[in-house]
Amino acid sequence: MFFNNTNNVHKLLRCCETTIVGNRENVKMNKLAIITYYSFISGNIAGSILILSSLLKSVNIHSFAMETGDYIDLYMPSWLHGFKYPCAMLVCQIELMLGLLGLRTKYRTVVLCGMLVMLTFFVWLTAVNAFFPTILGSIESCGCFGELIHFMPLGSFVKSAVLWMMVGGGLLIEFNHNHNPNILFHKQGRRRGLGVLLDGYFWISALAGWCLLLFSYFYVNRLSHELYLALYVGICVMLAIVAVWCKKKC
Repeated sequence: MFFNNTNNVHKLLRCCETTIVGNRENVKMNKLAIITYYSFISGNIAGSILILSSLLKSVNIHSFAMETGDYIDLYMPSWLHGFKYPCAMLVCQIELMLGLLGLRTKYRTVVLCGMLVMLTFFVWLTAVNAFFPTILGSIESCGCFGELIHFMPLGSFVKSAVLWMMVGGGLLIEFNHNHNPNILFHKQGRRRGLGVLLDGYFWISALAGWCLLLFSYFYVNRLSHELYLALYVGICVMLAIVAVWCKKKC
């Protein structure tokens, strides 16, 4: 009788141990799923917002260049004023490329790093404009989404700060999850970091941005408003189709 009770106790302990281990594994799997899901969501939301921002600014690159010139005159070296058009185009181009690349999981770590650097600059610029304006006052409209959506200085700062925290959280998760702080090279495949330059999707993203910018620069004031918008939307649709096709093939 004693030995039977002892065996029953051992069986019960083994059963409890198995249950505890199984529960721990389930908790780890659930935690990993939540972390992966957050990283995926943060990259896609930030990428979608950057794409929208770039497309709306590129609709009238002349107007955004004027906004860029205002920021340069108030908060940056004066010699940059002559480069307001290249600066405006560069911002639109970088936003579109980071947004399109951010929709892919392959380059999420390096793209999130790029987003964080860019958003850090935006947070600083909008914070200075909102809280430390010059004697000439602050710029009332940030031009973040072109002429369609206008943010006041404080709203522009809050928007940039929220995106910065979202991208920063996603990047921390990427580093902790992958245990690989080197975003340029990777033992399991060079295409994770610098290899993005060898991906056709990268060059399609660059081509899409410059097509829209050059079309806007040369034709926004030459065509009628309705015809220009119809052609602009048509070019966006065609480039989106090419990007989707390239995303599947590359």
